[in-house]
Amino acid sequence: MNKKMLIFIVSAIVCSGLTGQVVTNPVFGLVSHETLNLVTFEFGNDLTVIELTIENRVSGGYFCVDRNTIMVLPEGTRLKMVRSEGLPNCPEVHNFSRIGEVLRFKLYFPALGFRPDWFDLIEECSENCFSVLGILTDPLLSARIDTASELAESGKPAESGREFREILAGLENSRHGIAASLYSNIIVMYLREGDEVNAKVWYSKMLDTSAPNLDYYIANLSARGIRWQGSGSSNRQ
Repeated sequence: MNKKMLIFIVSAIVCSGLTGQVVTNPVFGLVSHETLNLVTFEFGNDLTVIELTIENRVSGGYFCVDRNTIMVLPEGTRLKMVRSEGLPNCPEVHNFSRIGEVLRFKLYFPALGFRPDWFDLIEECSENCFSVLGILTDPLLSARIDTASELAESGKPAESGREFREILAGLENSRHGIAASLYSNIIVMYLREGDEVNAKVWYSKMLDTSAPNLDYYIANLSARGIRWQGSGSSNRQ
């Protein structure tokens, strides 16, 4: 299945407390596969459980998860997957029976004992590896991003962009896992307004940040035709 970079933000529903916390439809910044969906995650007392689905879009499609799939925490800690459920470990594969089939599966990781502000889910493999970047655990931040996204979907790019800028300004850490996604959405909203000047200004600001996974977000914008030649050129490519 072809790898595709998308900016993808969805609403989050949070249940329970610090441990045993279950988040449904979490907010995240970027997903590698168009039909890969993060359904829930839970910080349990014994294990961290992440549930996902993926929809098959090709004839003869198949999918698997590499044993070297990791959670990456904000400080750089890498936690290796303990086991999977509902999806074979590569090189064994799940062969889809038809186009449109949706596979639901769970990935299990060590328990954390605390709630990080965000984390990444990354499959480390040789090709067609999947990832979900900038997964948020903060319900208040998630709700604000959801509001900004709803404004964008309602055809209100100016209001949406303003909300994204306010959220970005309020982040305590410029290396927050959602920062590059916010920059990306600010740029896109300016372009929807027809304001290429400010879009380029924010593109330059984005390039100057130390936001996690910045290269992936730049590549995502580039794949959508959003990039500029050099720092001094006004020609968008």
